[in-house]
Order: sequence, then C-alpha cells, then structure tokens
Amino acid sequence: MDWYTDPILCQRRIDDLAQQPAYAVALTAFGDGETLTAAQEKLLRQMDRFTERLAQLKGLTQVAAGKRERPWEAAVDLDALPGSDRHELTRNDHEGKDKGLRKQYQETQAHYVAHASSQLALADAQQAMAGVALPDAATFALEFLVDVAEKGVARAKARAKILALVSDKGPEVGWKVCEKLERKSYADDEEDEKAIRKAEKEVKAEKLLAAQAAAAKGRARQLAGNPRNGARPVAPGAPPLPLSPLQPGRGAGLQCWNCQQWGHHQNDCPQPRREGGGRGRGRGSG
Repeated sequence: MDWYTDPILCQRRIDDLAQQPAYAVALTAFGDGETLTAAQEKLLRQMDRFTERLAQLKGLTQVAAGKRERPWEAAVDLDALPGSDRHELTRNDHEGKDKGLRKQYQETQAHYVAHASSQLALADAQQAMAGVALPDAATFALEFLVDVAEKGVARAKARAKILALVSDKGPEVGWKVCEKLERKSYADDEEDEKAIRKAEKEVKAEKLLAAQAAAAKGRARQLAGNPRNGARPVAPGAPPLPLSPLQPGRGAGLQCWNCQQWGHHQNDCPQPRREGGGRGRGRGSG
C-alpha cells in the first residue's frame, strides 16, 4: 500500500511536508502575496494534492463504515439479469462457437450494471434531498436520469433474455425464434415458455418445408435434364396426333421410326415393320 490508497500514509506525507522549513517559507510568502519560486509552487501543489487525497480517502472510509458497505456498482445483483447462471455465456475463454454471444452478453452485463447502479445512486440522492426545495431545472434533470436508468435496466434484461434463448436453442433456430416473439405480445411468466416453444416449432416446420421444396425442385431439374427419365422433347411444330390405340398414353408427342407418323411409339405402330425400322429418317426418336 502507498499514500494514495492508505489514509495513514497520506497523513504522514502531509505531516512530513509541513515540518519542512522550505514549506513554511513558501506558505508565508504565499500568504504575504509575494512572487513564489518554482520550487515553492511545487511544495504548495504537493500539499494540496496530499490534503485533497486524504479527504477522499476519509470519505470512502466513512461510506464503507456507514450504511452502505459497498459502492453502488458493487451492490448490483447480476442474478437479476436473465441468463447470468448460464456457463456458456459467462465464462471468459476466447474460443468456442458461442464466443460472439458471450461478448454480447458481457456488454449487456456492463450496461445493466451501469443503469442499475445509477438507480441506486439516484435513490440515495433523492433520500438525502428529501424535503429540500430544488430548482425546477434540477428536479427535471433528476427525473430524466431516473427514467433513463429505469429504461436501461429493462432493455438490458430483455437483451440478456434474447441472448440466453439463442444460446440455449442454438443460433440457427434461436435468432428466428426471437424474431417471431418480437412480433407477438407475451408475458414474462409461465406463458412465456409456451410462446417460445410454439415459435420454435414454427421455425423448425418452416425450415423443414423449405428443405423439402428445395429437394423437390432439384429432383425436377434432374428429370427435365435427363432424357432417360421420361419422354423426349417434342420437335418444334409437331402436329398433335391421337395416341396409339394399342397402349394409350405411351409415345405421346413422339414420331414413329417405322411409319414416320407422330403420336405413337415404333413398337405400337399398326403399319408393317419396315426393313431397318426407318431409324434415322425421322426428326424424333422413339
């Protein structure tokens, strides 16, 4: 410890400086209005610094020994902040998938402490000034600070709750759950958990439907691009002829290799089979 943190050592510095003859001469010259030397000004500044710090140390000691044992910031209870008991959000390591969430949560904690401690300080100030007639401007300023602190605490709690939910549900689902909850009114009680579960189910159902739709589109593109999986493309300008009476539905839109007519497969052709099957002479294929 040193004189800056220990009031006993600080008082000792003051006593030692006061006993120096040079300080006594400087103090007398200052009282008589004489021009001080640089050394004399330095001695007086040192005394001012020591006495000012001693007053601060004594004031802190009185506060610690009085009604409030801790400063306002240390008196803030972080257990009131949602998610403060979750290890993944409060640990201090710099690795892992929740690094970004932990950083945001630590910032939220800092905001919460700042606003909550401001509330405590303002409450003490209001109690100390009870019965004192303050100017309107001072009263208005205090009311403004009280309102800012109250809203800041509420925002910090809401943010901490969102981050804790995202951490529990996982970022991929958690953020979408929060988006749904922000569009709804819900109570911060047992009904809240029901709303969260409902929103989570909706998000998962939407993700499943989107995945199924994407898979169906992919299969359709594969079938359209592979001639082995269905009828071959119809030639431009092909006349719409009736289907083959032998096997309705087979060969629609195709040109027969045997008779060169449209509308049936060569194996369903009613005409006698030509030598070579007419392969290569038609525009289509069957």
